[in-house]
Amino acid sequence: MASNTKQKHRFDRNDLAKFTQAVLSETGIDDDDAAIVADVLVQANVRGVDSHGMIRLPAYVENVEEGGFNPNPDVQLQQLNTSAFAIDADGGFGHPIMMDAVDESICLAKKYGSSVGAVRNSNHIGMMAYYTKRAADENCITLASTNVPPQVAPFGGTDPYFGTNPIAYSVPSTNDFHITLDMATSVVAHGKVLEAEKEGKDIPKGWAITETGAPATSPEDVNAFLPFGGPKGYGLSLFVDICSGLLSGVGPSPQTNSLHSEPSTPMNLGHFLFTIDIESFTDSANFRSQVSSLITDLKSISAQPDIDEVNLPGELEYETQVERESKGVPLPQGVIDTLSPLSDQFGVPFPDELE
Repeated sequence: MASNTKQKHRFDRNDLAKFTQAVLSETGIDDDDAAIVADVLVQANVRGVDSHGMIRLPAYVENVEEGGFNPNPDVQLQQLNTSAFAIDADGGFGHPIMMDAVDESICLAKKYGSSVGAVRNSNHIGMMAYYTKRAADENCITLASTNVPPQVAPFGGTDPYFGTNPIAYSVPSTNDFHITLDMATSVVAHGKVLEAEKEGKDIPKGWAITETGAPATSPEDVNAFLPFGGPKGYGLSLFVDICSGLLSGVGPSPQTNSLHSEPSTPMNLGHFLFTIDIESFTDSANFRSQVSSLITDLKSISAQPDIDEVNLPGELEYETQVERESKGVPLPQGVIDTLSPLSDQFGVPFPDELE
């Protein structure tokens, strides 16, 4: 692939969000919902999680146009008991519905100390950390997960059964960033392979396997991703499928549909949330201070020879956010090439590149 496909250009995050919102609004999605989806996508790019950023926009548009995403869903909230709820997303965009779910989980947790919630009949929700960080802003700790279509082989197997089944949590502190873990239960998220494919790059051995179970080094040869940590990631992926898939009622990963290859069919994803109100257990200001002391302790530990320092989950993403908010968000030419047709299609000017 030509080298100019790998070249990156920088854009203002607000300009990217306005472009994304305008494109989505043109598809028929509610303006407020479009703003949420745009913010989730651009925030992923700002934090350096480019695999879940604007690279996803063309697929979202295609899914609306082909009927897979319902632009105006009839979302139904069901209160199961005092601190448990379920939401039927009616095939809508997952991002605004997941925002509704995390807000409901925070509200119930502040009343009862903790809450659990499940979402069914949903679609792609983007970067999981977006939602757990919102809860941390409200002095809550949230564990969130979602199942997705089969791409990951169970430990010892060669064929995909589980999705990459991400799991995330955020913990507030007095530092500049929340401790935030957002990880696929596979060695790598699917978006990383999409990113490599668009940039014309090979993938490292250990990410995925071919149909025969041999290591895959080209995105085109991938038959299944591998669970991280072997049986450990396999066990967590199974847990995500049970909570996000079975509890929500959508079923396990094989009963969900692809964002990319089945745009006329709803993805039928399930999401799961468990939220703890810190103030119900202890003084939240003191808790934040204790978390900050824990961070100080960890940062004081001597680093290994090839490591600069001990980092916390979410710290590198925060540092990337600071840099990109100042210098602009980089987009590879290959991603820009997939976004430009949307500009032409909907008459929405693409943002000017920063100088």
